[in-house]
Amino acid sequence: MTSYVIVKTMRVLFLAFAALSCAALHAQPSQLDLYLMIGQSNMAGRGVAGPEDREPIPGVWAQAKDLSWKPAMDPLHYDKPDIAAVGIGRSFARAVAAARTGGGQVGLIPAAFGGSALDEWKPGSLHYTEAIRRTKAALKNGTLRGILWHQGEADSKDEALARSYVQRFEGFIRQLRADLNAPDVPVVLGELGRFYRNRPNDGAKYAEVVNAQLMKIPDTVPRTAFVSSEGLTDKGDSTHFDTRSLHEFGARYAAAYLKLVSMPTASPVVDNWKASKEFTLAVAQKMPEAEYTFRPVAEEMTFGALMLHIAMAQSIRVAQVAGVTLPIAPPAGRVTKADIMNVLEKSFDFCLATIPKLTSEQLAREHEVNWYEKKSTSGAQIVTAMLVHTAHHRGQAEVYLRLKGIAPPTYRF
Repeated sequence: MTSYVIVKTMRVLFLAFAALSCAALHAQPSQLDLYLMIGQSNMAGRGVAGPEDREPIPGVWAQAKDLSWKPAMDPLHYDKPDIAAVGIGRSFARAVAAARTGGGQVGLIPAAFGGSALDEWKPGSLHYTEAIRRTKAALKNGTLRGILWHQGEADSKDEALARSYVQRFEGFIRQLRADLNAPDVPVVLGELGRFYRNRPNDGAKYAEVVNAQLMKIPDTVPRTAFVSSEGLTDKGDSTHFDTRSLHEFGARYAAAYLKLVSMPTASPVVDNWKASKEFTLAVAQKMPEAEYTFRPVAEEMTFGALMLHIAMAQSIRVAQVAGVTLPIAPPAGRVTKADIMNVLEKSFDFCLATIPKLTSEQLAREHEVNWYEKKSTSGAQIVTAMLVHTAHHRGQAEVYLRLKGIAPPTYRF
């Protein structure tokens, strides 16, 4: 082989290797578990980066400014390029990836913006619109698994803003979930640094009020978790977490997220409750009013009593799980078919309005029931059990119809 041939062969091999390396470098991941990161500077990250913060984590990606994907290395955010640095993203992703048993990859969507107030994240605002745009682009490469939120310093200077935080956050996150077609996506939010209340002479005197509000959010917003900042320290400015604390905070976010996704949710049974309402009302409507007092034997309830029993039992138990006052009452005096139908429909409407709002904590909490040998059970079990209870008595009601020569309505899921 001549030297010319050798050189030419080597050049071809080099170009082929370079092409393969370039393709690998620009290969975009797919089937990512996506996490949207939003809020202000402590989500964007202002910790000083060390060598370990610039080393790729296998299987962890970050969305670049141009919407492509790159290995997740700090800084992840680009809200303020001169100061963006270490945040919670990488330590969160590392912990979540390590907890996965089926493999897969994590994709971080950085969309926080330093200094932004909660009202600057209202639907239609610049930050909100950008977060939606970036997430929808990311969805081409995966599935949205969670939203990470850290914000509130900007709302700590005004008492009215601080005390209305929960109310304003509820509307914001409800619309964000709707616009992302992810009504049940978990949301994890963190406490402001406890050092922030020590800032001198800058008016951030309502930080403790904001923190109290943040802590209440999981009580009112389903599928949310609160992360404590206890013991975490600042970088010397009484505002931003230092690098060590951000690493720890990200791990705490991951622990809260993993606990949250392991808890029950009411979403899978909501469609069953809707079908139960439609079919139960149809059964109740089929029986003529004159037969609402019919019972096949003395030991059984009348048809009308069966319907009222369904209505009150399910409402009482759902109200118990939600921790709210029962909003309906059985009719008094001479009761007509219309009265019973009205209570039955109101009962289903109350349950269907309440169940989707139940938090993971409410569904997991034990509630006293005294059902024969079972003294207590979880909120999730109560929600399911009441479907079974209604089906049981509705089945009795269908037999009552047959005994009167009336064909029950056709069941449909």
